[in-house]
Amino acid sequence: MNTTKSGLILGGGGSRGLAHVGVLQVLEREGYPIDLITGTSMGGMITGFYGLLGSSDALLDLIAQPADNEATRYSRAPRPELYESRRFRRWLRGIFGNTTFADLKWPAAMVATDLDSGEELVINRGPVLAGIFATTALPGIYTPVEVNGRRLVDGGVLNPVPVDVAKRMGATVTLAVDVLPDVDRPAAHLPPAYHQAMMRKVGVAMDILSKAVDIMLGSIRDYRLRDDPPDLLITPELHGLSTTEYHRADEFIARGVDAAEAVLPEIRRLRDRILEERARANGRGADTPFPVRERRA
Repeated sequence: MNTTKSGLILGGGGSRGLAHVGVLQVLEREGYPIDLITGTSMGGMITGFYGLLGSSDALLDLIAQPADNEATRYSRAPRPELYESRRFRRWLRGIFGNTTFADLKWPAAMVATDLDSGEELVINRGPVLAGIFATTALPGIYTPVEVNGRRLVDGGVLNPVPVDVAKRMGATVTLAVDVLPDVDRPAAHLPPAYHQAMMRKVGVAMDILSKAVDIMLGSIRDYRLRDDPPDLLITPELHGLSTTEYHRADEFIARGVDAAEAVLPEIRRLRDRILEERARANGRGADTPFPVRERRA
């Protein structure tokens, strides 16, 4: 009986989360086994896409498609959000439709926060869209999502890199990817168009608030990872790249590849450990072949 379960954890970080795709490319190429995935915010969205599509190549094709789905368009509507979310959510509905978590290729979970009770909520059942909408509802940026009478916002408020969730789902070996902004970056490090929109909407105080939020999220992440450290933590070098620069997808993905390549020995040791433990548990030799996916040229 196989008791070794490999959990992949994808952290939140806005457009910086596109680096997850580069890490996934390397993991696939190296035949790294994945049994379950958890994610927060952008990491939760990638969790849903990857579970639906099943490969990084399919993710790359999706990212390359021209679509009017801008997630950082300044909102002029009388709703409590800085950026317009309706067009983006309509695009997501066209992709996921009525897909449920049970339809995904791996067991998956997304983390959200109950805005009224302060409770962390793990979403791993029902419609995938509800999970994505909730885990990416950054407070003050997008409108809270109502699910079963609860107002839910971004899971990064409490758990930016949900390693503990993967362990509760049964993962015995964990690999996590952290893409949070650098806490030492300058305040208001946003592309000019978004920064100007922010100034018109809420004034210069948002500069300070944005920086303070980064510091708080970094502290929460560090605290949670001390309590539940992964077996391997990959942190792409994303200095100088903000959380709203979706137009720089290729650069984010390339840096994800570089980060995974930089720790290839650790990835391979973890992969071999998982495969050897499975082989022993199943009564097979440790040299049992495993699938390897070639990276697309």
